Amino acid sequence: MLLLLLFLVVAEILLLVSLGRTIGALSVLALLLGTGAVGVLILRRRMPLAIRSIAAGLLQRRAGFRSALRGEGLLLVGAFLLVMPGVITDAVGAVCLVIGTLTWRRPPQREANEDIIDVPFHVHDEDP
Repeated sequence: MLLLLLFLVVAEILLLVSLGRTIGALSVLALLLGTGAVGVLILRRRMPLAIRSIAAGLLQRRAGFRSALRGEGLLLVGAFLLVMPGVITDAVGAVCLVIGTLTWRRPPQREANEDIIDVPFHVHDEDP
């Protein structure tokens, strides 16, 4: 795990230096500050809601807790990765944000209820 973290840090530094030579140091600095600001904004807005949602799911042992954890959890992980400086972490954070947003926006699936009988039916209109 430590070796993976060391590899990530070295890859981030090499990529930042290479990108700085290509597009300029100020552009890279603006990119890092911009993604960091977006990450902080998302964390400030979503963190309290996510913690309440996850805590409520734990207390009530809801079946929809997993989907809330995936959606809210991915949003928080993505925002945290955006705050961390680096191009690789920003790209992974953006992917987590997109997947988390899609999961969060999806309506929750209804649970199967044994009291409900679901059968197909057809309506036939008879004209008098």
